[in-house]
Amino acid sequence: IHRDHPLAQHGGLTESALEQVRQLRLNTWVEPHAIAPPGRVWSAPTYLLLLEMAEQGFGWSVLPRWLVTQFGHGLLQELALPGWPQQIAVEAIWSRRNPPGPAGRWMIDQLCAQPRS
Repeated sequence: IHRDHPLAQHGGLTESALEQVRQLRLNTWVEPHAIAPPGRVWSAPTYLLLLEMAEQGFGWSVLPRWLVTQFGHGLLQELALPGWPQQIAVEAIWSRRNPPGPAGRWMIDQLCAQPRS
């Protein structure tokens, strides 16, 4: 959320408090019949658009930290919510006949690296 938003100043937020503020969601059109979350919602087809909308103060969004660090302008404040940040399990699979190249090897190394605290 934008660092000047009142929610950015709260320590122990709940999901019900977030429902009072517009949520900015990713909409890739993969699940057109997905159940909409409660409250006001705007959607965008890319994370970069969500980042821009959040930086302009239109609401809050779930964004990858690396995206905010690399492309953000220092305007967003991470919210402290129970259960966040979430860890996402990822598996990398490749063919023995066609092993990953330099970019694929880099990605695997990054996925296997210990998370930084």
